[in-house]
Amino acid sequence: MNEANTGEDHIDGILTAWKSERPDLDLEHMGPMMRMAFVFQHVVMPVGEAAMAEHGLQQPEYDVLTTLRRSGEPYALTPSALSAELLMSRAGMTKRLDRLEAAGLVERTPVPGDRRSFLVTLTEAGREAADAAATAVAHRIGQLTAKMPEHELAQLDHALRSMLAIGTRDK
Repeated sequence: MNEANTGEDHIDGILTAWKSERPDLDLEHMGPMMRMAFVFQHVVMPVGEAAMAEHGLQQPEYDVLTTLRRSGEPYALTPSALSAELLMSRAGMTKRLDRLEAAGLVERTPVPGDRRSFLVTLTEAGREAADAAATAVAHRIGQLTAKMPEHELAQLDHALRSMLAIGTRDK
């Protein structure tokens, strides 16, 4: 693995400007958080989105298809379960499902014995699209993280797990 560049970066410039303009602000912990946000938005997301696009998917569709795929056979969930899993409104989910159903990637089927409920089920084409896109995304992200020393990746994972635990505990 290659050693990552540890010199000054764009975030250092932002922090320096803030220190000059607002020396009263405590910015000690801002650098890592700003880098995390920048890396996710400008490095990780574009890599994943490019892999999805190769399979004709955008992030919203990918999220629904892969959520259904990882739910296990029969690859079916209620719209409310999908909304809860993806942390989105039911109205937004309905729009996504309409597009995916029109593309032949999911189908809506009534729940036996409950006229008000239905399941969203992956079609064979939807399962194939989810598998192909998930494989491509995992490969691309793997290529990206393979450039980091293993101990740094492990430290990053540990730090992010800690932050996730703190953030979700304090809600």
